[in-house]
Amino acid sequence: MKKMKKKLIWGLVLILGIVTFSGCGEKATAESIIEQMLANVEKVESAEGKISAEIAISVSQAVSGVNMDLDIEMDIDMDFEMTKDPAASHLAGTMSASIAGQSMDMTMESYEVVEDGMTVEYSYSSETDTWTRTEVEDAESSESYLEFSDFSAEDFTLNEETEDVDGTEAYVLTATLSGDSLESFTGGTLSDAGDGLAMGDVEAANLSADVKLYVDKNEMMPLRMSLDFSNSEVDLFEDSELEGSELNTFTMEISYTEFDLVDTIEVPQEVIDEAAQDEGTDETEGETVTGAEITPNESGEYIIYTEDQTASMAVGTPEGYQYSYSSADYGYVAFSDGKSIDVSYMIYAGYTSEDLAAEYEFTSEWMSAEDEENYQNVVLNDVQTVALGDKEVSYRKMTYDFVSGEMTYPCIDYSAWVVEDGISYIVRVEVFGDESGTVDDSIVDKVFSVINFE
Repeated sequence: MKKMKKKLIWGLVLILGIVTFSGCGEKATAESIIEQMLANVEKVESAEGKISAEIAISVSQAVSGVNMDLDIEMDIDMDFEMTKDPAASHLAGTMSASIAGQSMDMTMESYEVVEDGMTVEYSYSSETDTWTRTEVEDAESSESYLEFSDFSAEDFTLNEETEDVDGTEAYVLTATLSGDSLESFTGGTLSDAGDGLAMGDVEAANLSADVKLYVDKNEMMPLRMSLDFSNSEVDLFEDSELEGSELNTFTMEISYTEFDLVDTIEVPQEVIDEAAQDEGTDETEGETVTGAEITPNESGEYIIYTEDQTASMAVGTPEGYQYSYSSADYGYVAFSDGKSIDVSYMIYAGYTSEDLAAEYEFTSEWMSAEDEENYQNVVLNDVQTVALGDKEVSYRKMTYDFVSGEMTYPCIDYSAWVVEDGISYIVRVEVFGDESGTVDDSIVDKVFSVINFE
């Protein structure tokens, strides 16, 4: 879900950045305004402004094999600046999300520049607190904020009355676009953005958007544009992990505040240095670590390390599970059964067995005292121990009901660990929904059986 969130945000930024406009004339008509705006925008070398988006989704069908009924809401606010030559952009802002009543806030920032003929993106989120560097195959994306797409002025209607936009009198042009008209207006990027929005293969022919374009009456320059996809009569999430969900709200807005005031956009050296550290490749025991994710070695094991790299463990894939994600920086690898069971492995230095046993006590107390609306019937079992091979494994089980609206889902969490020489080898098991009735303590043996302690 975290990765999905991150992809969702940058997918939105992609759409918003590529949507652009055109001109005006003597007797004001939609065609003359767009024509004049196009001519003026051609002369622009840089721009600054704001991007915002609002999304509300009702998940009411199976997600990863579990019947769920919950609401997802997201609000995104970004400031941007960009230049045309050289093509470069800088975005910074926040994302606020609410999932099943649980809120979170995240800051995000990105630079997109050309290095040695290759378009490169540096991106940051407070969720990982890390800068990463990615080579962008679609080199046109960094120029898109000032590329004004070829759309038909005939699709737009000029409102009779002008409106005030932050103190500026503006013409208002409206349209309902779909199919090729919408794809053209958004620069042909809806299909590319679909993956970032967790929408599977988005076909422009199936989408529609109510569009409002605000043009400065005196300067004949774009001031603001909004798109509302909420009334699209299509399952936007088909063939994705949110298939069957209902899109309640999906609106986007871009506002231009200044033109031709940005000289150059340069990536700070500290950003380049941090991204270079994360991008490094480390080969150990035949296993390759690239960026933040881990590539399995020839034996199919994922090797994770403590933060100081002094201890490690090799983790195979549990039978019946598939790799989900990993972090080389945080010594973490996770798997899923594709339905409702997630298993994660981690390794840390400095924790005692007592520390790990107490962690679930804090969690259970917080569930019962601070969020009893969503978490009910919380039961925390005592610490148990079991001998697995030459290791003594301690584990603790917690059961509870997760409540969302009128639906209640039984859940089981296990925390299991081995502590040796100050190193904690930890496995977490999370079971959500109906499958909780099929899981018992034998799962501790199963998830530990794939660990090779090094």
